[in-house]
Amino acid sequence: MKARPECPYPTGSLRRQVRSRNVELHVPAISKALAVFYNLKGSGLSSTEILADETEDVVDTKFGMFGSDKSPWLAAMIMKGDEECIGWLTEAMTSENNANRLQYAYLRAIAISGHTGLLELEGKLLLAARLQEGLRQAIMDTISEGRPESFKYLLNVIIDNGLHRYPAVKRGLVLSTGLPERYAQERYDDKYLTLVQKYINDRDAARKAVGSNDAMEVYLGLWALAFHEADDIKAPVENLIKSAPTYLVQTALAMLDVLHYPGLCTALASEAIHSRPGDHSVLAGVQNMYLKKWEYSRYVIRNYDQYLLLEDFFPSRKAAEADFEMLTGVISGMKEDETFSPYGLPGYQVTLFRSNVAEYIADIALMLDDNVHIDRALDYIVYLEPVWRPRRIRQMIRRPYSRKMIEYAVNGMGGRVNDMRHECCETVVRLFNEGQLTSEDCRMMEDHLRLKAADMRVTVIQILSLLDDDDAKASVRRLV
Repeated sequence: MKARPECPYPTGSLRRQVRSRNVELHVPAISKALAVFYNLKGSGLSSTEILADETEDVVDTKFGMFGSDKSPWLAAMIMKGDEECIGWLTEAMTSENNANRLQYAYLRAIAISGHTGLLELEGKLLLAARLQEGLRQAIMDTISEGRPESFKYLLNVIIDNGLHRYPAVKRGLVLSTGLPERYAQERYDDKYLTLVQKYINDRDAARKAVGSNDAMEVYLGLWALAFHEADDIKAPVENLIKSAPTYLVQTALAMLDVLHYPGLCTALASEAIHSRPGDHSVLAGVQNMYLKKWEYSRYVIRNYDQYLLLEDFFPSRKAAEADFEMLTGVISGMKEDETFSPYGLPGYQVTLFRSNVAEYIADIALMLDDNVHIDRALDYIVYLEPVWRPRRIRQMIRRPYSRKMIEYAVNGMGGRVNDMRHECCETVVRLFNEGQLTSEDCRMMEDHLRLKAADMRVTVIQILSLLDDDDAKASVRRLV
């Protein structure tokens, strides 16, 4: 637990060398670690047996899936100076036989622990792995999950011994800073390495770099600040948003996009689009951060029909209405997508998707929770990805019903997209049962019978068959 604030909070495929003392960001890793400790303790195995990978049958079968990653347990053992574990790892990295097998999780544990002696051995192992690309890649991947000292030490080993030319090393360093993997081939050079090493060792130099006109210096300066504490980039990014040229604002947003820090990023994203209204490139840069909040659940499947709350994202109802108007203005003149290249950094590009803007409009309409905004948002459902349209129809056509909601559902029964048509059919049945349909709605459904969709035809005939006698007879005469 003591090591967590000094380790990056993004893990797995999202791992980046950024840190925070905000405990919320570490909850997934802490939860996983507690499960590992529980399972290994319950196994009754000794440290040597656990390290020898004798846990598969005992832990995984008896206690579930969480015993496989032993890095939290091993890091704790190293940090408390357990000689048995430290000796076992030393033997694994120096022995010429495979009696002690070195695993990915063990390298991660060394990076988390920051143990000087083991890091020195890992550095020697990296030097000895000149012809073993897989081992180099494992070492580079795991240093992205450890303490700052672990990364700094191995970075010095890499630079001092010219290891930065190897593909696995290039990839590992580039991904650590949050840049796309293609930068390992296209933009990776001695200047990049020099800046990375300089900024993580000199925070004043990193702060000064944020004021540069060079996009790469600005990006790496912000990253180096987040390398120690993500919250430290808040003020520099705010200053860039207010006064910097567009390409530097884009660079700052590119950096924010790799933080995976919803509270901080959502606030700065909102500030960016308000400071630069109408700039589609800014909206493109914040689309993964806007209207996002931190949430964690290991055991409960998220309910995507649950509405967002206005107070989680806006200081007032008036602010939400202003964003709604801004977004409807943006989407009205948009193509299906707009690509901005370069986006701040050379070779970096971002695409603004119209479907994302339509999602924001729907979200804000539901937060405002009035028929005026929901009716207007219905006009943009057509821009959503087909898979998400049924959910939005289910959310937005609700009591108190407006005439537009009812007409939208009835018209949607004749749509070409199966899932959307099915949702509209279910909605119309609900509206009929609640007595919301008019004779004009029924006549509109009669017109749908000329179409071939079987599920829609069955629904329409079922509804018409339940009409009062006079209405049912009138309907039959029109159809005949």
